[in-house]
Amino acid sequence: FFSGYIHTMATILCLGAGLVTAPGVRYLGDAGFQVTVASRTVSKAEKIIEGLAGCKAVAVDVLSESDAVKLEELVKTHDLTISLLPWTQHLPIAKLCLKHKKHFCTTSYISDDMQALDEEFKQAGVVCFNECGVDPGMDHMSAVKIIDKVHADGGKVNSFTSYCGGVPCPDP
Repeated sequence: FFSGYIHTMATILCLGAGLVTAPGVRYLGDAGFQVTVASRTVSKAEKIIEGLAGCKAVAVDVLSESDAVKLEELVKTHDLTISLLPWTQHLPIAKLCLKHKKHFCTTSYISDDMQALDEEFKQAGVVCFNECGVDPGMDHMSAVKIIDKVHADGGKVNSFTSYCGGVPCPDP
């Protein structure tokens, strides 16, 4: 489902240029997507997109009132916005995505404020996808796979502890 659906999207806005950004942007860029990496430190964004055709870096500070119009224009002109910013910064960006009927995803846990937007995203016909990183995200899927296998084999899970953390991208 998602592979066919995502390939109808041509442009992706990635907010943030931290350690987890480069592998995802490289994957998307190599797959032919036009990715814009927006960061308050444009030099970090430029390093991430180095060598990727069709990708660009822009300076934007999502917390700055003076960059509000620029941020909105970026959201408006991309099919999907990926926020790799701290979870406390997702809500206003999600609301911009709703306003312009654009898809939105984060790697963060779902806050109560983000959950409250669920019905609005559904009504707008756009996707809001959270918890799609390593933790949360892949760790949850791996845990469910393990637990389902134990149950399918007739076993019982009395306790489950998951230790997870991201591995930063090495500098090239």
